[in-house]
Amino acid sequence: MPQHALEVVVGPDGGVDALELQRLGVRPGDHLRVVSVEPRKRKSFLGAFPRDIGFTQEHLDELRSEMSQGLGDDLLA
Repeated sequence: MPQHALEVVVGPDGGVDALELQRLGVRPGDHLRVVSVEPRKRKSFLGAFPRDIGFTQEHLDELRSEMSQGLGDDLLA
């Protein structure tokens, strides 16, 4: 954004709220240049750095088996 740029939101009717312009210091007779700016798309970084955590399907199967046998239930009491 340029150094002296002001950012406002244009309403559904295409207008800009006068109070918003006043808040930004825009006065009657001032010249404004309006430039449409596309909103930035957020980029997800989930999974951007995949790494092997060493947890295999065999580990998962063993955990499920232990859970179904009730192992570890005594730790919850």
